[in-house]
Amino acid sequence: MDRFLLSFLIWQLCNIIILLLKIVDSDEEVGASMHLWTPEDYPSLIVETEYCNRNVLNLSTSICDPDGILNLDEVQKLDRLISFGQNSSVCLCPPCRNSSEYGLMMKIGLLRSMRVHSNISIEQNVRVFAEQIRTKWNMSNSCKNDVLVFVAIAFDKVIISMGSAAKKIISNKELDELIHEATKQLASESLHTSLEGIIQILQQKANFYKPVPIGFDLNLGIFSLTLIGFVLAITIVALLWCFIERNRKKSDRRKTAQISAEKTTEYELVSDKDQN
Repeated sequence: MDRFLLSFLIWQLCNIIILLLKIVDSDEEVGASMHLWTPEDYPSLIVETEYCNRNVLNLSTSICDPDGILNLDEVQKLDRLISFGQNSSVCLCPPCRNSSEYGLMMKIGLLRSMRVHSNISIEQNVRVFAEQIRTKWNMSNSCKNDVLVFVAIAFDKVIISMGSAAKKIISNKELDELIHEATKQLASESLHTSLEGIIQILQQKANFYKPVPIGFDLNLGIFSLTLIGFVLAITIVALLWCFIERNRKKSDRRKTAQISAEKTTEYELVSDKDQN
């Protein structure tokens, strides 16, 4: 009887273990499917901050990491670095009453995996995703001084999506080189180190950037055309004056020659009379 009871208990225990394993496997499958983010369900750092970070309670964070890729210490270090850079950044949209509002506004978006479209490359998929997220967050309103550093871990891809004002601080070639180096670092160094390097380089570029005064770009073409028109007008007036002056001198010479001829004729007539 004891043996039968022991066997029954062992059999029940095995069933419980098998059931628990199935539950764990099921949870892992659900978790994996949740990692396939789309731009529509990826949380907004502006209005859904609480869904952006499982490891962070700070609602003013600049990092959206719904998969918990970074630990709390890494998030806090990056947040401090971004905040310091934004407060000391050169104004990108003059006139500036508050430099932190119009300086380089940088955010970070992370995910493990995402749904991809088979008709375009993986890199293009990640780029489109990042652009849609930056547009969806609408961080900078009319200034367009926003930057989204976006990382897709499963694809080893780093994308830097920038607003029109932010793009002025760095050339396309420099941006491509920065993305290339950051992507290589993902394999050889920690994600935190790679992100830290991107933030520091972009902040340095922003601090060395010399913003053009407001309206200068718009008026430069008009000013150039006006200047060219003025020079052409002066040239035409000068040529016209030269033409008129030349004709006047020719006319004066003709008149002088005519007067001389008339005087010569009169002199000859007088001489003839005297001889007669």
